Order: sequence, then structure tokens, then C-alpha cells
Amino acid sequence: MRFDLKNKFLLIFFIISAGSIVITAIHEYYFQRNFFIKKIERIALNDLNLATTEILDLHQWILRDIDLIKNLPDFKEFINSKDFYKKKKILQDFITIVNTHKIYDQIRFLNINGHEILRVNFKNHQGYIVPENQLQFKGHRYYFIEAQKLSKGEIYISPLDLNIENNKIEIPYKPVIRYITPVYDLNGIKKGFIILNVLGCEILKILSNRQKQNFGNYYLIDKNGYYLYHPNFNKTFLFMFKEKPQYKFNLLQFNEKNHGTIVKKSDFFSNFEILVFKKISISNDVYWYIAHSIKFNSIFPESKVYFKHILILIIVMLFFCFFPAIFLALKFITPLKELTEKAEEIKNGNLNVKVNVYSNDEFGKFCETFNNMVNKLKDSEIFKRKLREEITLVEEKERRKIGEFIHEELAQDIAYLKFKLKEIQEKKCIETTDDFKSLENLITKIISRIRHTIFELYPAILYKHGLVAAIEWYIPIYVEKTKIKITFNKNIKAKLKISKAKEIYIFRAFKEILNNVWKHAHASEIVISLFIDNEKIRMIIDDDGIGFNTENIFNQKKIYGIGLFSIKEWVEDMNGQFIIESQKGDGTRIIIEILNLEDEKKWLKFLLLMTINFLEMAWFLY
Repeated sequence: MRFDLKNKFLLIFFIISAGSIVITAIHEYYFQRNFFIKKIERIALNDLNLATTEILDLHQWILRDIDLIKNLPDFKEFINSKDFYKKKKILQDFITIVNTHKIYDQIRFLNINGHEILRVNFKNHQGYIVPENQLQFKGHRYYFIEAQKLSKGEIYISPLDLNIENNKIEIPYKPVIRYITPVYDLNGIKKGFIILNVLGCEILKILSNRQKQNFGNYYLIDKNGYYLYHPNFNKTFLFMFKEKPQYKFNLLQFNEKNHGTIVKKSDFFSNFEILVFKKISISNDVYWYIAHSIKFNSIFPESKVYFKHILILIIVMLFFCFFPAIFLALKFITPLKELTEKAEEIKNGNLNVKVNVYSNDEFGKFCETFNNMVNKLKDSEIFKRKLREEITLVEEKERRKIGEFIHEELAQDIAYLKFKLKEIQEKKCIETTDDFKSLENLITKIISRIRHTIFELYPAILYKHGLVAAIEWYIPIYVEKTKIKITFNKNIKAKLKISKAKEIYIFRAFKEILNNVWKHAHASEIVISLFIDNEKIRMIIDDDGIGFNTENIFNQKKIYGIGLFSIKEWVEDMNGQFIIESQKGDGTRIIIEILNLEDEKKWLKFLLLMTINFLEMAWFLY
């Protein structure tokens, strides 16, 4: 599908206007969007900091409790004496702790082999002592194996997982995290381990309460990407249920950062989700990511209306931009369309065209320049027509000259030669050698004239030996013919690289200039200088003749010198220089300089093609 000029202009104007409006609107959209995102990020990050503080405060509380239990006087005496009375006292202390704090599911003491020695459970908001016949062996559990690696004073913290009793996951599910530290007697011998089973629900309750109070969703994610807390409980602790589909969070989104923000976009307007996260380190091996996800519309419900209003405003502005586009299109199309039509007429050979100038701006100046160019083209065509007429006259003159030479000189000489030969035949004897001498001179004269004519038509030495040899050969002939003294200076530093055709034309130009000096300059001496190097060829011809006014020598209205004009056109076509320096009574200098390389260009044709191509490009752009 091809658009006309008006539609192209409308399209360009509309694209520019629409682009400016859309870019401005998009900038405003993203500015407001980023403003809201930063605001939400500050709110969410502040909330995460508070939640993190609560979790870490709970962690510190547990560390103090495990240190307190380890250093109880009764517990120390029991470790060293295993007194039954002390055992009952310690169990009562354990019950007091679980009833007071209400965050421990179990407080246990295991011997170094993994057997439970003391154990208090917390159930239905009440602590109780587990009978000895219900005490279990935990030596095979992963947390006990890890605890055996501890040194004195160290504490092992297990991952947050679901509690297992009698090798089965306890139902209802009970998330727990275990704090374990070794116990030593007075002699420094390891006697066992104190284990606090902390109710994980106390940690998860911190997030659950915030979930109810604030916008968005909260998540607790372990170091492997498994959810420990999720609004959908079925997606939590799946690492303990290998038979279930595994839902994991892609931790690569966090880029190993301690905190940050991720924006999840749903549509162009305001329905995007912001996820703010923070890392919580409980120990070197146990750390979690706490995350707060907020949907933009949930905290700023009016934002979607705001962004839709922006879209409506864009559409209205684009609609009103269309009418100025039509007006401007009609204003600029008329002269441009006329230019295109006139250019097509010129392309088809009609130079009697003129473009109307509608304004004084750059476009009006362009129309004036176009009209001036057309006028120059018309003058050029007139000049070319005169030039062709002059060339025809010159060719006819050359033909007449050759014809006169053959008819008046060569034919007469040959007829005379025939007459003399017939006369000798009739005499049948030769009384003197004068007749033969006369015939010999006549034949020599004929041969000389034929050679001269052949050289004028076809200079063989130029083809065989080149430009310099041809010039050196022609100078004596010219001197003998015109009686004008010639001094030839040459400075040859490189070989000629130009084509043979160019050599011929330089030689023709050289002869034409010398012929003009003989006919018009009335000179007595000519100095010819020829310079050739790797870059250029330069010929300078000076004479001491009467000189002339060079101002109008190449005026296209009247051809003063067809030879000089032809030389000038050819030299300039070769990217060279043709210079004439002369004043009346002060001689003349002519300089020809061209590049010493093959470089043929048709500049007139190139100029015409460039003009038409420029107008076609203007058509396409508008």
C-alpha cells in the first residue's frame, strides 16, 4: 500500500505528536509508580523489621532459658550424684518454666547415648512429667547426631520442622525448633544434652498476627526455598512429605541479598505486586527469609482510576492533535506536491516549468533555488545545442579541409606526376636527368603531405611511445610550420597512470592551444612546462602574445572558443583544473592539471540525477 504525500505528512506529524504525548504519559506513569513502590517498600520493610525484632527477641529469650536450666544448682547436683530427690525437684523446675513461658513443647535431658532421662511436655496449656516407661530413644535423630559434635558452651539450633514422636509425624502438625547444648559434670566429663523443643507456632504466630492486621501476605522461607509460613498452610513444610507436590520459592530472585524488593507486574496499570524480603540469621547454619507481599491495588485502591484517567487524557490529546496535523499538511503539501510534479516534467524532458513561491521561509527559498536551477538547465540545453552546431561546423570544416587537400593538392600533384610519366614514355629516351629529379621531388612532397595528414588524423607515435614522446615529436613540426620559437621543459618523476584515451585528449588539447597561439596571439616565443609525479599531471603553456580578456571567454550565451571550452569541460570532468591567465598586451598562461590516475565521472549527468533523487526523497519523507 502506497501513501500519498498528505497521508505521509499526517502520519509523521501524528507519530511525533503521539510519541511526545505517550512518552510524557509513560514518564508520569513510571514516576508515580516508582513513588508508590518506594512508599510501599518503606511501609513493608518497616513492618518486616518489627517482625524480625520480635523473632530475634524470642530467640534471645530461649538462649537465656537454656543457659538458666544448665546452671540450675539442683540440675548440677543431679548430674554429679543422680539423686532421685533432685530428679523430682528438677522436673518441677522444668514444669514451672514451660507453664510460665508457654513457648516450649518439651524440655528434655538426654544421656550421651541418646536416651531420654528427664522430659516434661506442655499440652493443653499445662506442663506434665512424662513417665519413665514413655521415655524414648532419640539417638538416631538428626538433631542428636549434630549435637554430638558440640563443644562445651556451644548450642545447636535445628531447622524448623514438624515434631516426630515414635518415628511418626505428630498429628495435629506441630512445628518445632530445637535448641541443644551439652552438659558436663564437675570433672568436665560430658553427661548428656539439654534439649528445648520450642513451639514453632510461637514464631509463626508473629507473622499470622501481622497477616491479620496489615495488607498483603507474609511468608517465612527456609534456606532451601521451602515455605515455613504461607497463607495456604498446605504449601508449608512440604520437605517432610516427599509424596506431595513440592512448592518452593525461587531464592535466586533474592540474589543472595540480605534484604530487597521485587516488583511483579500483572498489567500496564496498577495491578502489580511488591515483594519485600529480609534475611533472619538464627545461627550460622539456620537462617530464614521473611517476606511481605503487597498488591498495589490493595493499599492504594484509587490508583487504578488515576492511571485510567491518564489513559483517557492521552486519547483526548491525540484526538485534538489530529486537526492541527491536517491544517499543517494542507499548508505544506501544495508547494511540495507542485515541486514533485515539476521535477517529473523535467525528468521527461520539459524544461519550460516554473514553481510558484508561496512563502518567504526556507521552503520558499528552496522553490526559488529550484526555479534558478531550471533556468540554468535551460541555458545549459541552449548552450549544448549551440555547442553541437559548432561541433558539426568544425567537423564539416575538417572534412572540407581534407577534401581540399586531396582535390587541390594531392590530386593535382598525382595528375602532374601522371602527365610527366606519359611525357617520358612518349620521348622513349631521356636526354637529361632533370625530369627524374623533378619527379622525385614531387613524390617526396606528396609523401610528406600524406604523412602530415595521417598524423593529424592518427598520431601513431602517441599510441606507440606515449604523451611525452608525441609532444617532443610535434614541437619541431610546429616550429617549422609557424616559425615560433618553443622552449620545452619537462620534469618526469613517475610513469603515467592515466588511460590511453586521456593521453590522446591531453595531446589534442596541447595541439589546440598551440594552434590558437599561432592564429590569434601573434606570439614570437612559447614556453611549455610538463610536470608528472605519482599524484598529478601539470602542463603550463606560456606565450608572449597580445593576450586577451578572459572575463567572458566561457559565457554560455555566446561561445567564444569551442576548443578551449571543450578542453575546460573535459578537464573539470576529470576532477582537474583548467586555468587561463591573460591580459591584453601581456601574453597568456594556460594551465592544465589532472590527477595521475584513472577516474572517469560524468558530472553533468550526476548533477541531474542528484536533483531528481533529492525531490523523490522529499516526496518519500513527507
